[in-house]
Amino acid sequence: MSRLPRGYADRTDLRDYATARLLATEPIHRWFAFSHSYSADLVRSIVRFWGLTPHDSILDPFVGAGTTPLVAKESAIPATGLDLSPLAVLASQVKVADYHADELIRFWNLLRRRLPSTPPPSVEPGHRILQRAFADEAWDWWCFLRQRIRGMVPAPECHFFVLALLKAMRSVCRASSDGGWLRWTRRRPRPSLVRTFWQQAVETMLQDVRSAPLARDAGLWAVRQSDARFPPSDLGRFTALICSPPYPNRHDYTRVFAPELLLEFLDEEGVRALRYGSFRSQVEARAPSYTEDGYTPGRVLRRQLAELKKAPVTDRRVVPMVEGYFRDTFQMLRALRPHLRQNARLAFVVGNVRHAGVMIEVDRALADLGESAGYQWDGAWVIRYRGNSAQQMASFGREASRESVVFLRLR
Repeated sequence: MSRLPRGYADRTDLRDYATARLLATEPIHRWFAFSHSYSADLVRSIVRFWGLTPHDSILDPFVGAGTTPLVAKESAIPATGLDLSPLAVLASQVKVADYHADELIRFWNLLRRRLPSTPPPSVEPGHRILQRAFADEAWDWWCFLRQRIRGMVPAPECHFFVLALLKAMRSVCRASSDGGWLRWTRRRPRPSLVRTFWQQAVETMLQDVRSAPLARDAGLWAVRQSDARFPPSDLGRFTALICSPPYPNRHDYTRVFAPELLLEFLDEEGVRALRYGSFRSQVEARAPSYTEDGYTPGRVLRRQLAELKKAPVTDRRVVPMVEGYFRDTFQMLRALRPHLRQNARLAFVVGNVRHAGVMIEVDRALADLGESAGYQWDGAWVIRYRGNSAQQMASFGREASRESVVFLRLR
């Protein structure tokens, strides 16, 4: 590995915490995890490093599946999460909600009473992705069980059972979302297993509700659908921020999670609008309307962007995507300042990326942008080294990409 930049600490002892793998065994965290998440232990390490207490408050403007606010709740630290994706918002809201186990069990007994062996037929899905992703019987089970939940269980408890059903549908989906793309597979899972997988998911979730001793106060842990570049004016103010913005690696999460988004939340136009309006980490996202007062790429980013513009980029949309990503990052840093208290501490989990053989050092660029947006750089941890895509390695050889936690402080 190359020598670390000045102010960077080798914390590769945390390498296992940089992925979602450990979430699969964590109570409540395991209810619904995104493969691109970090682990709860990484958040716990940052909370311990800063010495946060229940007198602090944490903001996560890219909440994903809710790892940060749930860790905060485990430590009785108030927290709020934001995300543009309605799937992320639902998963996170369900995880941090307060439940009474007896009430959930009562609803569960009603829902599973006299379930048919096969679901009644329903109108076929109107979107080709859903038609391809699910067998007819799996789709019928979705329509039947979702209607049953909505008709028998009030909010917010119904969201608990819908999240379990979404997890069950992923288990019988003909596509995989464990990478950066929605990959179609040859597997043909039995559609009749939807009911079984749903029951197993609910039983696991009920077990966690009964056994996990979490602080209870619905007002202290909240998740809202919002763009980190344009946070709501009534968001409040926080003493800490912990998050992982999307990496500028072209991964389009509106495609990765298209089955779930189309099942429960959005129609085709809605998914397209979400794709166009997302943070510019993928090539189809479009520039939002804002004034970039004060934006200047630092010396390192300026040099790497110049190299990228000269490189043999196969997709001409990559250069504007990378430039737009850092403009969005600056806008996000500037927009969040009014919602942070003086001396608030910020931790961003970011990954460097490689395009056309050019390494874009996201961690160093973020430090420079933070300083130009009115923050002080407080160093960084290097927690992992990742490989490059097969295409990058075939064309340009292997060069390890740092995955880092960049620390900032509000001046």
